[in-house]
Amino acid sequence: ELEMQALRARMNPHFLFNSLNSIRLLVMKEDNEAAANYLTRFSRLVRRILEHSGAERIALSEELEVLRLYVEVEGMRLPGQFAYRERLDPNLHPERILVPPLLLQPYVENAIWHGLSRKAEPGLLEVVVEAHEDGRSIRCRIVDNGIGRAASRELRKGSPTPNRNRSLGMSITEERIALTETLYGMDIDVEVLDRKDQNGHPCGTEVCLVLRAVCQEASAL
Repeated sequence: ELEMQALRARMNPHFLFNSLNSIRLLVMKEDNEAAANYLTRFSRLVRRILEHSGAERIALSEELEVLRLYVEVEGMRLPGQFAYRERLDPNLHPERILVPPLLLQPYVENAIWHGLSRKAEPGLLEVVVEAHEDGRSIRCRIVDNGIGRAASRELRKGSPTPNRNRSLGMSITEERIALTETLYGMDIDVEVLDRKDQNGHPCGTEVCLVLRAVCQEASAL
């Protein structure tokens, strides 16, 4: 339990650094209004993350709200680099579905940092949440049309600090998933797919998470 609490409380230091650096640059440019807007969203996001860090599970609606705040902050740091679209199965009741907090954010972060931010033209990030066939589980898909994992790996090879480019949030999430399955008996399946266009060329990445038995009552789905 203590290990799980410690993992939930950790934030990616690279995200914090990039956000604070963006605020600093806006202040240096004397764009005070943009800096204030950025700081407002950033502080709201940090506050929500801290609020949820002590919870075993939160409502899916709250998880998606925090995710939107995160995407807004990153969108302000990377203006015009990507659009965000969220699709929620109309048969779901997100306020009645309980999920581990901050489970999706590291995968979204990975899509933005390693796929979309390195794309020459504006990209698209989609988060799709739908009911699973068993009636008690949900499927969450994080889909981007970025440069793809192979191209991202090649870019990391040329980085002066290649070991730092793997998202800290991803490794934390892997540990949290393993502990969640052990402590709470919740099965979480994760699959990462390389997307290809009709000519077989890489055109992004899709992460699919199946969260099994996240509802105490089947009627919640």
